[in-house]
Amino acid sequence: MLRTATLLLLLLTAPIAQAITAYASAVRPETCGASNGEASGSAVGGAEPYTYSWTGPNGFTAPGALIAGLEGGTYTPYRHGCQALASDDVVIPAGRCLQAWDRPTVEPIH
Repeated sequence: MLRTATLLLLLLTAPIAQAITAYASAVRPETCGASNGEASGSAVGGAEPYTYSWTGPNGFTAPGALIAGLEGGTYTPYRHGCQALASDDVVIPAGRCLQAWDRPTVEPIH
C-alpha cells in the first residue's frame, strides 16, 4: 500500500522592535521623614504595552509608571516590552528636618 504525506510549514516573521530606553525622575522629594516622595517612569522604543515594576530601599517593590509614598533612597524602574528590559535610577533625597528651639539671651553682668 502506498501512502503519501503532505507536510505544511508555516514560517512567521515579525519585525524586531527598537531597543527600550528607560527614563525616571523624582516628581516630589520626601520631606523630613514623612515618606511622601514621588517618582515617575516612562519608556521609548520596544513594543507597547509596557509593564513597569520598581525596586527600592528596604525591599520596596511596586508596579505602575507613577509611585508615591516614598522614603529617601534610590529607586529603579524596570520597563518590560517586547521581552526586553530597560532600567534607570531615580534618587529621592531624604528630607531635611529642621529643629527650632528657644535660645536664651544671656546679658553680661557689669
